[in-house]
Amino acid sequence: MRIAAFGDIHSNHFALEACLEHAQRLGIDGVAFLGDFVTDCPNPQKTLALIREIAEKYPTWQIRGNREEYLMAHARNADDGWREGSRTGSLLYTYENLTREDISAFERIPIDRIVRIDGQEPFEICHGAPWQTRYMLLPGTREADEVLKSMRTRLLLCAHTHSAFVLEKDGKVIVNGGAVGAPSNGCADAGYILIESVGGHWIPRLARVKYDFESAIREFFDTDFVSKANVWAKAVAASMRTGRNYPQECIKMVECDSVRLGVSMDCEALWERAASTLEIQHAIGDFRRETG
Repeated sequence: MRIAAFGDIHSNHFALEACLEHAQRLGIDGVAFLGDFVTDCPNPQKTLALIREIAEKYPTWQIRGNREEYLMAHARNADDGWREGSRTGSLLYTYENLTREDISAFERIPIDRIVRIDGQEPFEICHGAPWQTRYMLLPGTREADEVLKSMRTRLLLCAHTHSAFVLEKDGKVIVNGGAVGAPSNGCADAGYILIESVGGHWIPRLARVKYDFESAIREFFDTDFVSKANVWAKAVAASMRTGRNYPQECIKMVECDSVRLGVSMDCEALWERAASTLEIQHAIGDFRRETG
């Protein structure tokens, strides 16, 4: 038996479709979704529709991520300061392209669950950690040791850090497949987890999949996503081409300048300065010219 686990899709339906096709060729029997289904790319409804299609074809298990929680919180309090621009424009764009039913569906999804399949070893799925979606679980850290001690099954599948790894310690295994839709660590390919039941245990494998990131970037400019999310959208597009985590580098620079200058992180000048320093437009290329 084989299960594919997809985390950190971030509305990149092009990457999700490529990962699904890859997993189907390998012969999967079920799919787990590890949270952060949406935000950071345009047309979130296309991603949610694809997830629903997958759920109709395969046994499916879902947990939500921190991005779903942001959207749920905004639905409860629309006066939280979200507005068009580089800081929160991507979140606002996503929210405006969702329905009340989408938000309600997120609310019904747990942040952690144990997957039990007849005749198979149970395993656990979460986004950051079983108790917190934003937990930064990475090998060699105190956070990893805490999760290892708390594990209720031998195998845990997680996401959130966008860093692919297999951590084995004291007979327990934690696996992160990297990100389906938001690359980092210098690799532009989409990543996911494949686990196969062998001899009564799940054996994990990290899968990397090439996809049509040019079409994904084109969608940024064919919609109003860039106009609403500005530098953040461009940083995500640049990361798709290079695998470099431009969005997080932008945040760090803007945070430092915000404190140093005593101005709000909503100030677009700070973001434009970061984009210029990081040469984000150069990383994207003259997209309209290149694609005609």
